[in-house]
Amino acid sequence: MFNPGNARRRHLHPAAKALGIKVGGWHDFRHILIRKMRRGGVHPVVVSAVVGHKRVELAPEVYDRATLDEKRKALGVVGRELLPIGSNSTSVQ
Repeated sequence: MFNPGNARRRHLHPAAKALGIKVGGWHDFRHILIRKMRRGGVHPVVVSAVVGHKRVELAPEVYDRATLDEKRKALGVVGRELLPIGSNSTSVQ
């Protein structure tokens, strides 16, 4: 019989340690997996199927959060619209 706890302890943790990676719990893994798939352009229906959700909306609602870099990029889009480079506006940095 397969025991996921043994697989983590015997295989995943030693491999992660050899690579210098800290392994969190299963919930952390699900967050990272879903976030990586969504940012990689995987369709939400596929993401939900991979993680076993019945509702497609559940994965982004629960697991997917905007990163600080994504928020900065989004605000940069608006900033370029409001303060176009080369205008007489004062530069904000």
